[in-house]
Parts: sequence; C-alpha cells; structure tokens
Amino acid sequence: MPDRENSPAFRMLPRSARRVFGAIERAIGNGSSASVSYTDFRADHHIGRQSISPSLKLLDHLGLIDIEPGPRLVNVFRFSNRWRT
Repeated sequence: MPDRENSPAFRMLPRSARRVFGAIERAIGNGSSASVSYTDFRADHHIGRQSISPSLKLLDHLGLIDIEPGPRLVNVFRFSNRWRT
C-alpha cells in the first residue's frame, strides 16, 4: 500500500474521501474484496451520508477502488491498480 499512499491520485483526495477509503481498507483487511453498506459507513466509521457517495465516485474515478453492485443495496469494493496509469 505505500505506493498507493504516495501516488498523486491519493495525495489529492479530500479528507472525506480518505476516510471512506480507510473504511474500505479496514473492511477488506487481508482479503480481496469486502461489502460495505451506507449504514456501515455511517455507524461504524462515523462518516456523514452526504460525503459517502461523492467520495466513492471520486475513489472509483481515480482508479483507487472498483465498485460492484452487491446484494440488497450493499456495494462490493476491491482495490484497483488503475491509479498507476
């Protein structure tokens, strides 16, 4: 992960997007993917509802994560290497 944290894409992230990324990072742990709901972001990580969606869009657009629709309105997140290009 040190390469990702030193990348221009990661350095330009606002605080809210870094918090969302950190929550996804903790959820994934040593696995390859994790499902996180908006309720998890809000309750477990104290991230405001208005900042979740824009942060996820920015993280996906910059290539730091991949987002897949999951069951019952829960998204599945994976780390992506698209930020390298």
